[in-house]
Amino acid sequence: MSRPWMPLYIADYLADTAHLSTVEHGAYLLLIMHYWMHRKLPQDEKRLARIARLSDAEWESIAPALLDLFGSDWTHARIDREIADADEKYQKRADAGKKGGSSRKTSNDEAMLKPGLSIAEARLNQPQPQPPSPTEKDNTGGTRDTREPVPLDTLSNALFEAAGKAADPTSPSLMVMSDALGWIAQGCDLQADILPAIRATAIRAPPGRIRSWAYFGSAVTEARDRRLQPHPVRTQIHRGKTNAGSAFDAVFEDIRSELAAAGGSG
Repeated sequence: MSRPWMPLYIADYLADTAHLSTVEHGAYLLLIMHYWMHRKLPQDEKRLARIARLSDAEWESIAPALLDLFGSDWTHARIDREIADADEKYQKRADAGKKGGSSRKTSNDEAMLKPGLSIAEARLNQPQPQPPSPTEKDNTGGTRDTREPVPLDTLSNALFEAAGKAADPTSPSLMVMSDALGWIAQGCDLQADILPAIRATAIRAPPGRIRSWAYFGSAVTEARDRRLQPHPVRTQIHRGKTNAGSAFDAVFEDIRSELAAAGGSG
């Protein structure tokens, strides 16, 4: 798999390399970047010098200081752990994407087309409008959301599953949940708004097209607005017979009286 970005913990790096010179810092960074991309470093000293962008003589003078930061045979335990962690997260997201892509149509289409269901029963299987998020008053007189926060790993896996194959699991932007957390803070519901909007949008995108969750921003907020919009009240006027005592009866009676009076005066 491709690993276009590498985690760098600044405090840990500076603590481990405070004794290095500027040249040694540059050589060390080039070495660990090569290690991250290729999972190892070569054992040949001349090749190591080329990776560090140094002459053979320059490399020979600083190699002992750099070797102290590596294990035997130029291995690096910290980077090995980070690579294993990145591989595991990538596989989880890839599996979630495959699962989402294969099950997306069954979540809606099959519910409507399942044999034996009446139209009314099939419609009950579709996503229903949800009430506003539960809130309570705070000490300032305002309101606050009382829902339990969604764990970031759960949120990430849910988004990747909803996006399916349209999401690029190697994109660094998709590892950041700030867009989704912002939607939730704005009143969007994960199950009622966010995931259905992502599924409906992603199904029209080619594989690997989506590299940022911001791609779905408009669709998500529009789904929230539709859910929260009050349903119009439809009033049916029945011609002919009307219920006694209704407001319409009183209006019609006034009109008939006025017409009768006008006819009599003529």
